[in-house]
Amino acid sequence: MTDTANAMTMTAQQSPASSALLSGYLTERELAHELGRDARTLKRWRAAREGPAWVAIGRKILYRRSAVQDWLASREVRPVRAASCRTARRRDAVR
Repeated sequence: MTDTANAMTMTAQQSPASSALLSGYLTERELAHELGRDARTLKRWRAAREGPAWVAIGRKILYRRSAVQDWLASREVRPVRAASCRTARRRDAVR
């Protein structure tokens, strides 16, 4: 076997292990697609230290799925309770 054939065989053998290792991660493009945002938005978020946590491997940026889910949960907004609105209106009416 030639060196090129050996290299191709090794790459093919490493692919399943690599995909299993990275199965819990999303690429920048995949995350942008899932969030309905442009990849440039994710780059701006990283530059501003905003958005979900990421991992840099060389130039490749990866996002752990669970970190993205945690980040989304932290941005959750709870609706204002109706009782609080009524109390505020009563206070305004008394003034």
